[in-house]
Amino acid sequence: MTTPGDISNFSKNIILADKWVKWLDSVSRSDDKGLDPYRLDLQSCSVFIQSLLASAKTEIDAASKSSSKSSYAQVVVNNQSGNHNIVQKKTEFVCIVGPDDNDNSITDSNQTMSRLKGAITSKKISDRGLKILKQFPIKNKKVLLKCESKSHCKILEEEINKSKCGIKATVPTKRNPCLQILGVERDLEDDCIVRAIESQNEAVKDCLKLEGQFLKVTFSKLDRVGSKFVILEASPQIWQICTNLGNLFIGYKCCLVKNHVNVRHCFKCLRFGHIAKFCNNNPVCSKCNDGHSSKDCSVQITTTRCVNCIWTNQNRRENAELVNIDHSVFSKECPLYKSALEKTYNYYDYGY
Repeated sequence: MTTPGDISNFSKNIILADKWVKWLDSVSRSDDKGLDPYRLDLQSCSVFIQSLLASAKTEIDAASKSSSKSSYAQVVVNNQSGNHNIVQKKTEFVCIVGPDDNDNSITDSNQTMSRLKGAITSKKISDRGLKILKQFPIKNKKVLLKCESKSHCKILEEEINKSKCGIKATVPTKRNPCLQILGVERDLEDDCIVRAIESQNEAVKDCLKLEGQFLKVTFSKLDRVGSKFVILEASPQIWQICTNLGNLFIGYKCCLVKNHVNVRHCFKCLRFGHIAKFCNNNPVCSKCNDGHSSKDCSVQITTTRCVNCIWTNQNRRENAELVNIDHSVFSKECPLYKSALEKTYNYYDYGY
């Protein structure tokens, strides 16, 4: 039988293990070239410890208090403050207004805005109870309107398109969010994983019964510690439940769940927003920042500098602050990577 003293000791060990995970992650992301042969092993070790931690935390929770079944509504509403995988940033809802395909008289975004205000007056906006948070010009003679909700964007789109005043509106479709699950048993097939999540996790099972809810595997890969990690696409409500839970029971294991965001980073020109397969830019070396492919570089570099941040400093606005360049172009601490990550969040519909 587990005693309060045992629980206290287990909790202390978990805190220590959490520190080890953070240390392993920081070392694996270090710019020290001498660590290159060991990075994958360090990352695999970190993943393995995290999966063990998830199981240990679940057992301690069960031993320290009687578990009460949470309803679907409770799981969605109650955020776990310690789960850093939950996206706290509210999803932005936008409506993009531009010239109609058959109207060539509009020459810039200011004219588009004038047409918009002529077609949809402030009185009509207030009569419909619409809330427009921001409005500003963007490229290709267009205007971007940020609204409080998706429904407000749809109403604007409908009103603008039926006005027939030489402009048209579109509401971009957001992607469904994705989950990354670590420590899944390697012998479980992809279709079995979804069935296991549904049958072993009641909150997920209850939600999947509702119309429009889904969960499907999009990618899986074996790791070096005898298990595999899985990427799943989910409906916003299922995503909320899984990230709030923090871990899911799958087969014999309790697996760690993370939010998964795919930031597109080109390995040819090193810019963000696209991948090498579709890149038309000249190659840039990630080691010496010269105009050749990284794999063809023979220069011995002792100090790594981020070419993207160098470009940013060279082309910054007057009086703008310089950004730090003393890091790898692939560093998670890169200011431009963080900016790209922030923008990528807005491509997904997290349901709030």
